[in-house]
Amino acid sequence: MKKNFILKLTIVLLLFQNSTTVLAFSGTPIIKVFKGVKLSKITTTALQNFPKNEQIKLLIYKGVQTARISPMQSLSLQAKLIKIPNGENVLLACLKDPKCVPQSAIKNLDTYKIKQGSYPSQELSKMVATDDLYLKLALKYPSKNPQNLRLEAGKVAENLMDKNFKTSGWTRIEGEVGRNGFDGLYVKLDKNANVKDIMVVESKYGKSALLSRTSDGARQMSSQWSRKKIDALIKKHPNNPMYEQIKLQQDKVKYRLYRLRATDNKVYQSIEKINHSRDKKNITLSGLSGSEKLRSVNKTENTVIDRSKPSNQYQTTIIHYLFGSL
Repeated sequence: MKKNFILKLTIVLLLFQNSTTVLAFSGTPIIKVFKGVKLSKITTTALQNFPKNEQIKLLIYKGVQTARISPMQSLSLQAKLIKIPNGENVLLACLKDPKCVPQSAIKNLDTYKIKQGSYPSQELSKMVATDDLYLKLALKYPSKNPQNLRLEAGKVAENLMDKNFKTSGWTRIEGEVGRNGFDGLYVKLDKNANVKDIMVVESKYGKSALLSRTSDGARQMSSQWSRKKIDALIKKHPNNPMYEQIKLQQDKVKYRLYRLRATDNKVYQSIEKINHSRDKKNITLSGLSGSEKLRSVNKTENTVIDRSKPSNQYQTTIIHYLFGSL
């Protein structure tokens, strides 16, 4: 009976605090303006005519309404964000990111301040707040700008992609031509050292997309784009018969997209299939099935890894690789 009473009392208090928070914020002018506007439609430009404190109140109000922020955290969260330069934009970026937890974002910024002596610059603040690997890299390379940190994160993703495919029986051969090319070009050989299977993999860190196009409109990793890269590799390596063999088997090449991200103390990785369109200039993405899956990455328990409690040796290895030197 006593436990039930305490539980009911706790629920009543939470409901009261929730309504108090909503009432406290809902009467402000900015909330009246944006009350019916979806969070996804709110931009920093749209908010800039309002004071920082009002912007934060609006975003916390939206966060509570969408269950991204608990009512119990709202007032303390507001007090912390007021003190953080660019705190309103950090919170907006976090709320628009389904994997970002506002309290974790503030913790990342506080960690940066403790180790560097001040909060990061405006662009960098959103990166380190919403992404654990960017925080690590920003602390490891304090002189690098945001663009260079994105390049470093891209290298980390490519290296981890490479480890996953090599341990799954694939052999990597050079796929770079000029300033770009294939992030990963992998083959399997028969007993006579001839190419029998081919895999082309693009690696992406964070929310980066396959957006680049050639002058004729072909999208990155499309059939037309890939054929040009293979032709360039043949010219670059005229004495390596593997590239000619790859060209002869272009219709059998498997294309994959490897994604990596680390946020809120979790590591997310996935591999998707890249499908070519009939016009050979575009692509679509789809999930893998059956034997298409890479055993290590595509196991359910390895797509989301909790850094605080890895459940197997593979997860431990991934966490150590990404954060062991932090």
